[in-house]
Amino acid sequence: MRWLARVPPVPRARLAGLRPPLADVLLAAGVLAVGQVETWMTTSFQPKLPLALLAVLITVPLAWRRRAPFSALLAMGAAEWALGAGWPDLNPVYTFIAIVVALFSVGAHAEPRRAAAGCALVILTFWVGALLDNARHPGRRGPSDFVYVTVVLGGAWLLGRALRERGLRAAQLERRAARLEAEQQARAQAAVAAERARIARELHDVIAHSVSVMVIQAGAAEQLLAQTPERARGPLAAMQDTGR
Repeated sequence: MRWLARVPPVPRARLAGLRPPLADVLLAAGVLAVGQVETWMTTSFQPKLPLALLAVLITVPLAWRRRAPFSALLAMGAAEWALGAGWPDLNPVYTFIAIVVALFSVGAHAEPRRAAAGCALVILTFWVGALLDNARHPGRRGPSDFVYVTVVLGGAWLLGRALRERGLRAAQLERRAARLEAEQQARAQAAVAAERARIARELHDVIAHSVSVMVIQAGAAEQLLAQTPERARGPLAAMQDTGR
């Protein structure tokens, strides 16, 4: 067990970043509840336990639809592929709900390349599945099915992208407003500093002039004290006035 001591601990901030939001957990729980009800209440869903476990694997990744949208979509896709491979004739409603929510989340929260790849992967998978379904049951899937699936899934993805772009523009405008406000405050502070410097220069000039006058008056008073002390009172009084 010594190797356990050498494993670095995972930072708490990283663990907190992987924790799904409560709203997404509740959403996943709601879709899971729909899946469990459909699985246990529909007689054609047999055997029950494996299908119930697959419902868990398909819906639980929705809890991370914002934290890791592309990974959640891949996990759901793998579980749905297992469902389609084992029970090709089943078309559960909850799986379609889950994939629509996942595609919206990929469009809204994933990077552009991953978002486009996720949308294309899901739509192509549905097309291939419809073609295979037609191969097993000719005429079961018509052109309207392809159009419906493409419009619904593509619409969910486009809605997510639109909301993402809107959020990015709002964030950009907010940053620009904050930058302009900071620049305005900086200009105001610079103006205040310049005004203070101007006042300080004027005070310096006034004080320097007053001190120079006092020095001259002190020199005159010194000379008068040596010759006519009574006349020195004038320069001394002027010195007091200037000092005040």
